[in-house]
Amino acid sequence: MEPETVTPWNEDPDSGHLANEQLQAVEQSWALVYTRYPPLGRWYPALAGGWAAAFVASYAAPTWLSIMLLFGLLAVGGAGIRWYIGKRGVMPNLRGAPPAIKREMTVFFVGYVVVIAAVVAAYLLVDWWVASILAFSMFTALVAVYETRYAGAARRDEAALGIDPVAGGPA
Repeated sequence: MEPETVTPWNEDPDSGHLANEQLQAVEQSWALVYTRYPPLGRWYPALAGGWAAAFVASYAAPTWLSIMLLFGLLAVGGAGIRWYIGKRGVMPNLRGAPPAIKREMTVFFVGYVVVIAAVVAAYLLVDWWVASILAFSMFTALVAVYETRYAGAARRDEAALGIDPVAGGPA
């Protein structure tokens, strides 16, 4: 006579249901990292656009000043990223993002590359200040649209995972 093997999935007929509930709870918790966050503020897109405009303008300065400005802007950008992570609690990552958010992050990245290409082309073809204004307007618009679309994607991902919406969640 062979001994019966007892495993977590066959010792109780309800354990499979329990495992599915636990898996769903883990998926919901993981998604909440991406979907529930404090708003950054209406000023955030304009600040990102201003940083991009200053970055473009720094190239028009004399070489020694340009290098100093670029290092300063990179330091400000690094501090901005640290602030963003501290405010939101996470640095967005495509690998772990829920599907709708992953799509919006991908669209943002493609838009980012297109905006950079347009600004570089403008810098090469027109005066630096025109390219700087273009950088400000395009980056401000890109970040503002991304923030809005990200919030919509967060609501869609929460609904798909069965997470109840709450007042004060992503707008």
